[in-house]
Order: sequence, then structure tokens, then C-alpha cells
Amino acid sequence: MVYNTQMNLEHVVFPPTINVTEQDIDISALTSRQKEFYLKLFSDLLDLYQKSAKKRLVVGLAGPTGSGKSVIASILKTIAGQVELTFQFESLGIDAFHYPNEYLEHKLLKEYKGRYDTYDVSALVHLLSSFKGGDDILLPVYSRKTHNPIKNITLINREKSLLFVEGLWLFYEQDGWEHVGDKIDVKLFLDADKTQVRNGAVQRHVMGGRTREGAERYYETVDAPNHDIVMATKDHADRVLKPFYELVSL
Repeated sequence: MVYNTQMNLEHVVFPPTINVTEQDIDISALTSRQKEFYLKLFSDLLDLYQKSAKKRLVVGLAGPTGSGKSVIASILKTIAGQVELTFQFESLGIDAFHYPNEYLEHKLLKEYKGRYDTYDVSALVHLLSSFKGGDDILLPVYSRKTHNPIKNITLINREKSLLFVEGLWLFYEQDGWEHVGDKIDVKLFLDADKTQVRNGAVQRHVMGGRTREGAERYYETVDAPNHDIVMATKDHADRVLKPFYELVSL
């Protein structure tokens, strides 16, 4: 294996499962090609950080529901935990900035949760601004048990840090999201075809507590329209990544 950095990643071990927003995801069947993809992406992020000459760097990964963004973020964090870095590496999912369910219900937005207007965008912009300004910050997470955000979980307090942010709407340029995009130094997009990711997205909703019928209905009324809007933001990316279903051999 050849990487763009002198760091040796050959000793990295991929665990059989990873935890993604309180759900255990089985990755025991990862192919060698998929593992190579994750290691190469991590190596590229190291190079991006080193070449940026910035103490704080924000890398954003956008893409439609079911494309694998949160899995990539979790795997990258797992890799980072096995190597010695000269900077802090943390990941953040924008689901952690969903408005609480009580608020969404009051605003009649609960059934559209996941759409661009169901997030506290100003809070996300403020956190990214504080991060880039060098402040100590606490990252929130999203719980798929309570289906609400949980504040102040992960501390970033090192002067040198890379924050890997993933989410649907990072490159959307309306309703305040354009200010999020302004805070992202490197923009990655995870490509995906709607027919290829539908089953995985539905299954994730079932794991989160919906009935199969309810999950399928939610996908068609929320996820599918979101997919089309998010895919239209791909042109804002600095680099487009291959979808997971193209990395199944070997």
C-alpha cells in the first residue's frame, strides 16, 4: 500500500463493528478495496492538513441519505485513534444540530425531520466559527435512541485540530446554509444513486424504531426529495468520492 504521507498505516485494524450515533454497524465484511479507500482518504486528510498551514482545518463531507457519510466519519475517527498525530482529529455530524423533537412538533416540522429547515443552522455556524477562531469547544452528538441532539460531549482543546464534518446540507446555499459552506476549508462530496442507497436508508430508519412501512413512507416523502436537492450541490465540492457500492470487489 502506498499513501501520500510518510505515516505508516499498515498496522491499522478495522474492528468488526463501529458505533454510529448509538447504532452498532457491522463492518466485518469490508473488502480490501474498501479498507484501502478508507486508509487512502485518511492519508489524504493528513496531507491536506499539513499542506494547509492552518492550525484549525474544517473538512466537510456532503452527500445524500444512505451514501455512507456517517460510517466514513466513524471509520476515520477509528483510524485516527490508532496512530500518533501532531493534531487533534474529531468528527461531527450535522444531525447533532437538529432542533429538538418538541420544537419540531410545535413548528409542524417533525414529519420532515432531515430537511434543511429542521436544523439549528445558526448554532452550527457559531460552533464552526469558534473552532476556526481557536476556541475550546464542545461538540454535540445525535442520539438515535432518543432521536434528539445531546450537547457538550466531545472537547476540542488543542491548538492544532482537524474537524471532519458530515451532513446532507453542507453545500446548500439557501436558508443560512451558505454561511456553513463559508466555514468549510475543503469540500468533499460522496456520490450516490437513489436506487442504490434506498434499502440501506430504509433499514437505518427501521433500526431507529420505525416500522418497515413507516420507514419506507418516510424515505419517499423526505429522503427521496432531499436526495435530489443534495445531489444538485455536488458541483460545489473540491473532490467527489466514489459511492460504497462501487467498492465491493476484492
